[in-house]
Amino acid sequence: MSLASRISPVTSQDLLNLVRRGESDQLEFKQSSAQFPRAGETLCAFMNGRGGQVLIGVRPDGSVIGQTIADKTFQELAQILRRFDPPIPVETERIPVGADGLEVLVLKFWS
Repeated sequence: MSLASRISPVTSQDLLNLVRRGESDQLEFKQSSAQFPRAGETLCAFMNGRGGQVLIGVRPDGSVIGQTIADKTFQELAQILRRFDPPIPVETERIPVGADGLEVLVLKFWS
């Protein structure tokens, strides 16, 4: 299982452009890390397809709200990813979305 995380060189504008495209068979929005179990199901579907991205901190309507991302966030994500057999390499990116420290967490898996 790979859980490499980095602050993304992607700008907030790049994120907004991605969100404007809307959800698809390779892009899904989740409002918060409380939806990690559902995000895990989505990653599993991506694993069986062409891959894709899950944006944590984006509402289903495309509103970018962000969230506080802490060590606990990554611990919870790691618990979800440990359930995959075989393990899948998930890349994470953190995109700042405001002056208040909120970020969107991007989970990426490409097959």
